[in-house]
Amino acid sequence: MKNFHFEDSYEEHLQSGKMSDVQLSCGDRTWNLHKIVLCRSPFFKKAFTGGFKEANESHMTLEDTDPQDLNGVISYIYTGKISSDLKKDESIEAYIRIFELGDFFDLRELRAFALVNLEDEMIDIARSVNEIMKGGVDASTGFPEKLSVFSRFAQLAYGTDSHTYADLRKCFLYFFAATGMKALHLGCITEILDKIPGMAVHILTAFVDKDSPVGKYLLQNPPTSCCNCGVCLETFQCLQADEYHTSHSHSTKVNVHSKSITPGTQAVSTTRLSILKSFYVPKPSYKA
Repeated sequence: MKNFHFEDSYEEHLQSGKMSDVQLSCGDRTWNLHKIVLCRSPFFKKAFTGGFKEANESHMTLEDTDPQDLNGVISYIYTGKISSDLKKDESIEAYIRIFELGDFFDLRELRAFALVNLEDEMIDIARSVNEIMKGGVDASTGFPEKLSVFSRFAQLAYGTDSHTYADLRKCFLYFFAATGMKALHLGCITEILDKIPGMAVHILTAFVDKDSPVGKYLLQNPPTSCCNCGVCLETFQCLQADEYHTSHSHSTKVNVHSKSITPGTQAVSTTRLSILKSFYVPKPSYKA
């Protein structure tokens, strides 16, 4: 199992506070801590060594941070263990928060822990969607309690250009691949794609990326004809080659292979994605 922890534990120093050289305050809580241990986090290392006032002072205050969350982060830095202050439960919300804290304090191992669990959570949601669709019921009515979390997760993952969030976006590719891409037909999902065009761009490029979860799925499950009108697709390689596809009416040719998609093309990405969906993703039939 991959190790997300630090090699050494300073739990005794955390509990006793002996030889502490800095007080850290947040809300109504104060901790007696050690700069050399806190510097395991690049966030604190920069604060204590980067020419900031904290480098020459024995007190540091953090605002806009939940004291319970900070206690969990401190415990993780000292012990390498993820306490209940961080992992309040095994929900997407909890893992999203852990990832955010790992990003803020620049704790790579904490981000990696959250990411692995978020990938598992997204695949579990995909399994639930598949089971619901097998019963002929619109899956958008089957997980309403998770839909708002799914939407918030998408907004977090695609709402920033930070490179640390790139791995978060991959979670959505696992989700779509695990549903056999059928989730693209769900009204609740297409609404999210309309609101977050960057997500549509990501999925679009994944169609032509043989190494992405979506690309791998399509290579393993090659379509032979348009799922909606039945037009023959002679070879699957055209999906991931420099060729053209027609729209569902087969009258307008649209190049969907462009690998140089930029934010400026987001307006057309949703249209391109819908064309790909028309060809390659079977539309589930729901019971009335």
